[in-house]
Amino acid sequence: MIDPSKVTNFNRTRNELEEFILFSIVVAGKSAYQQAEKLEEFLYPWRIQGYSPFQAIYAMDADRHALTLFLKDVKMGQYQRISTAFRGISYFFFPTSLDKEHPLKIAQIKTLECVKGIGMKTARFFALHSRPNQYLACLDTHVLRWLGNKGHDVPKTTPSGARYLELEKLFLDYAKEMDMLPATLDLHIWNESQVGKVEKS
Repeated sequence: MIDPSKVTNFNRTRNELEEFILFSIVVAGKSAYQQAEKLEEFLYPWRIQGYSPFQAIYAMDADRHALTLFLKDVKMGQYQRISTAFRGISYFFFPTSLDKEHPLKIAQIKTLECVKGIGMKTARFFALHSRPNQYLACLDTHVLRWLGNKGHDVPKTTPSGARYLELEKLFLDYAKEMDMLPATLDLHIWNESQVGKVEKS
């Protein structure tokens, strides 16, 4: 199961990489802890049968309606977006016996963004916390609020296109100034935002 407070891991196994990209998809705009638990519930019956996360998606998708039904069973939410993204990512990046490394490990950000349901933020979140030395920013609400608290004019929700890249550069400038890797600063901001929330939930 994904631990949102310790999400950075540059040595994930193939199965762990697959689980993490699925987590990156479902966590957008939701409680990280709740979505981690729901994803675990969603994958567990298949994991104990020896299926990898992507193999589980394939098995569920044998009936075009089954994947959505399984997502509804765990109350995942955003069923259309998530089922589409799950289907796209698992089919497009399914590893073969010829792959020396999992395709997810080497896929470019722009390639990940080609999957419907995966945007700039989700693709960067995945890369930032699964690959070393990534100079990217995951502009979620916590990072945007952090930048806003530093006096910058930022939107309430994640922007796209040129505005995203502009704010990404701003975040990276702060990381450099603070002598922190972007992944470290990102996780620090997120953990700081969670203080007191876990006990209340």
